Amino acid sequence: NETSLEVGSQNLVSVFAQASRDAVIATDLAYLDSFARSVVSEHKLAYIRIVNQDGIELTLQGDYTGVETNVRPFDASDGVYDVAKAITLGDQTFGVVEMGVHVEHVHQMLSFATHASLVIAFVEMSLVALFSFALGSYLMKRLDLLRTGVIKVSQQGPGSQISISGNDEVTRVGEAFNQMSRSLAQAQNKLQQEHQTQQQLSAKISQL
Repeated sequence: NETSLEVGSQNLVSVFAQASRDAVIATDLAYLDSFARSVVSEHKLAYIRIVNQDGIELTLQGDYTGVETNVRPFDASDGVYDVAKAITLGDQTFGVVEMGVHVEHVHQMLSFATHASLVIAFVEMSLVALFSFALGSYLMKRLDLLRTGVIKVSQQGPGSQISISGNDEVTRVGEAFNQMSRSLAQAQNKLQQEHQTQQQLSAKISQL
């Protein structure tokens, strides 16, 4: 994140300031050129610039357009985060190391992360919608079986059964419906038998 980039860049420029101190004091321009060139290449920096205490440039490697050390990494309009560190020995200052760190890749990573988050959110919403639709269609078909069973009972009378299988709440309701239909049929048959028995008994009594 931005804070990690700031801390890492400050630590890096501090190391470079310490590593180049002796060469700056001795004004060893050849060493400073070689040092700056290797630093820019190895760490993929935008630039590194070293000046002495009078502001005279001792070496410059990379694409340097100026230093704005008061700008935070993600606010850098040119995609380069600028940091600087004084080259000191005791209380005396001998120069300054200026360094530019590319932040475009950080912006690209953030953009990619944002895009990926949106894609993931869209996929999750789509899956929820598909699951809800599939579940709704499944339940509608199952409930339609119960509706058909009710119609059969109303048309054909108790005893009608519906064919339903599974291990869900709809199945249990269907099984309860079938049991209720059988119980009603048995009760109806028992009433009919008792009615017939009463009719037969009445007929015998009338013959006496």
